[in-house]
Amino acid sequence: MKRRCPYCNTELKGKKLVKHISETHEGKGSEFYCRDTCVRCCTDPGSPLELLLADIKRISKKLKIGAAEFFERYGAVLWTNIPGTALLIPATGLPFPCKFLVKGKCSIYDVRPLHCRLFPERLYIAPEPWSYESFYSAGYICVDDGLTISPERRSELEELMIEDQRELEKTADFFNNEKFVYELTPDQLAEVEEAFLKISPGDCDRGGAKRRVLDEMIPQDFKEHVRQAFLDMLGETH
Repeated sequence: MKRRCPYCNTELKGKKLVKHISETHEGKGSEFYCRDTCVRCCTDPGSPLELLLADIKRISKKLKIGAAEFFERYGAVLWTNIPGTALLIPATGLPFPCKFLVKGKCSIYDVRPLHCRLFPERLYIAPEPWSYESFYSAGYICVDDGLTISPERRSELEELMIEDQRELEKTADFFNNEKFVYELTPDQLAEVEEAFLKISPGDCDRGGAKRRVLDEMIPQDFKEHVRQAFLDMLGETH
């Protein structure tokens, strides 16, 4: 279905409209703002938030609890498919709906995770179809409407993205995620592919449905082993 650009009335389909807005109206329209009635980025089970080690330390300090206790109470192990492989790799994250969402507001806004600070604007810094595919027509008003980024804000975002990459590497080194990958068997891979085909591209919860399919493929004892390993490592942080 075609949508109308809010800035020039050009009609384009989905991803083409998002790219058009980013490339044609850079800094010329309204910048990103949270809609009062929208908490999609805090509640979408298809896009849970990956936590950096720095996030865990910062938030647990704010809450005056240890890193391991924070993860046990609020966090979870997120499993993501490595593109082009049968491998599922674990990461620390916040499952959604986020437990810090209170009466429609973030209760830890001043120390919120770095990925929260970057969303959704990072999708528009170097727009590619894959970068916003899972968010378009999935209940994200800000993505469906499109947005623009001022030169000043772009510079700030680029600095945050450099910080993000640096912290991602530190987090990966700390948890040694690759040590805990789970490889789907050929039968499991076929089952996953068949299940994915049954998920409608227009389903607002398609991301969550795919995550549930993948999660069900991993043996419960293996998932518990990884969760405990992450907890043990966090218990040694200071």
